[in-house]
Formats: sequence, structure tokens, C-alpha cells
Amino acid sequence: MSDESLQSEIFPLFPVPCSLFPVPCSLFPVPRSPFPIPHPPSPIPHLKMNIIALAGPKHCGKSSVCRAWGASAVCCDLDDIIEKRTGKSPRALFTEGAEKFRAAEAEALAAVLRDYGQASQLVIALGGGIIDNEAAVALLKNQPHLKIIFLEISADEAWRRIESAAREGQGIPPFLDTPDPRKTHHALHTRRAAAYRSIADIIVDCENKNPQQIAGEAMNALSSSEFNHEPHEQHERKTK
Repeated sequence: MSDESLQSEIFPLFPVPCSLFPVPCSLFPVPRSPFPIPHPPSPIPHLKMNIIALAGPKHCGKSSVCRAWGASAVCCDLDDIIEKRTGKSPRALFTEGAEKFRAAEAEALAAVLRDYGQASQLVIALGGGIIDNEAAVALLKNQPHLKIIFLEISADEAWRRIESAAREGQGIPPFLDTPDPRKTHHALHTRRAAAYRSIADIIVDCENKNPQQIAGEAMNALSSSEFNHEPHEQHERKTK
């Protein structure tokens, strides 16, 4: 039996490390396995950025979309980070004063960017009112490899979700504690939506879609050649 046929019987499929043999590996040309070696998927492998910031109004689905992004990304919910750092929920902090909450929010965002900003891909679910936090918005704008995705829902849909959460025991958010909460919300939603649109790189219409669909649409938009560009170039892509 020749050396080649003997080797094929002993090692029919599996490549053998050269270090196991004291003779040059060229004497034993191990056959390649017929089974392809799977590679871990990477949702957006070619982008010149690594941080995704999910922005939008309260209850638009930022946290759920963050969790649906995929195992290849580090997911950080900013509200959770605030609570871990301060020992208080964002709602509790806000009741102690809007400025106190915004300071904690900006500090938490800075900590996330510092501690996880070098991850191969970081996805941050921002707070619903972060657009009114000048310090936090400045941090986002100063990140050269960050893209902001605005998860858009209508004022009516946002209000429906707020009411649903209130019925489930969460109560009305303190910033809507006014004589006419719905009117206050509508004005706030309209103003913030316009501000979010002005800083967003991508806008995703989130009505009647589940978190997996929204994450998929955002990934597809990010993967397009339109967004494979140098930092600080502003683009907008709205997905339907």
C-alpha cells in the first residue's frame, strides 16, 4: 500500500496539525474535509464604524430592538446603566429634578462609550428624552464611528403604548404629570421627533413591526454602500 493510500485510510476527512509529526508535513498531504467550516455571522462586517445608537420616543422599542440585534453585538440599555450606577431608576431620578437626571444620563453614556466603545460592535438603547440632554447629544456627535438610528412611531401610537404601560402598573411618566397629559405628550413628541430626525443617520418606521423586523431593516440600511463612508458624513435613509 502506498503512503498516500495509507494516509487516506487513517485520516480520511480531518486535517491533522503539522506539530503532531516530527517529519515535514509536505510528506503527508492531508485531504481536505468535504464539509465546509461555518463562519460566525456578522450583520454589518464592512462598515467604518462600530457603535449603533438607537434613539426614539418612550416605548418605541429601543430596548427590544437592541436585544434583537444579534449575539455578535454588545447590547447596552442606557436606562439600566443609569440604575446600576446610581441605585435609582431613571423615573425616580427625574422626580428629584430634571437636571439631576440628565447629569446621570450623560455620565452613564460617557461610561458606556469608555468601557465598551472598542467592542467590535456596540448597540446602545438610548433614553427616550436624551435629545433634550445637550451634554449627552454632544457625546454622541463626537463619536466618529457612531451611527444614530431613529426608531419612529406616531404620536398616537406612542400615547397608546404609554397608556397600556400605565394600566399595567407603570403609571404615567413624571414629565407628563400635567393637567392634560395627552396634549403635553403630543407637543413633546412632535418637537422631539423633529429633533431626532435632524441628527439621525437612519430612520426606521417601526409601526406594526416586531423587534426582529426593525433590527433587520436597520442592519440592511447600515450595510448598504450609502453608509460605507468616512466618519462625520451625514446621510439619511428612511425604511418603510
